[in-house]
Amino acid sequence: MTFNPAYLIANGPNLQLEGLDRLLAPFGALASKAPALTASSLQLSPLLAQDAAPPSPFGGLFFPMMMVMLLAYFLLLRPQQTKARRYEEMLQNLKENDQVVTTGGIYGVITNIQRDAERVTLRVDDATGAKIRVGIWAISHMAADDKPDKAASDGGKKTDTKTKK
Repeated sequence: MTFNPAYLIANGPNLQLEGLDRLLAPFGALASKAPALTASSLQLSPLLAQDAAPPSPFGGLFFPMMMVMLLAYFLLLRPQQTKARRYEEMLQNLKENDQVVTTGGIYGVITNIQRDAERVTLRVDDATGAKIRVGIWAISHMAADDKPDKAASDGGKKTDTKTKK
């Protein structure tokens, strides 16, 4: 038997679904008590009478793609923008006698800033007064950010370095 929607629509309320008795036969007594299923009881005729919806140009992927893009923005792009903004502010606020660390790991004290040439002169050795000149982009972060607060690590207690004899 082939499926004919026009036949189903025309004979809808009176149509008995064929083969239902074969499907319910293994259930024995339940099969005889099952109500007769007709097309009107299943409400199939209104569904078959409707036109099909036009296909979506995005194939129904618009909402999931927007959610992925939104998630990527908040997990990847926004934190990176915040980090870049803080780095630029740190470079703008550099001044002489600030202790900094370069991207190469060199610790030094700023002795001169040439903002127009984007160069910084660092004193890397206090004993000899050795200085190096690096690009301002080579400053990684402030050295004060590296070391923990001494008072916080000691719990605010003063330690006596002299030993009593």
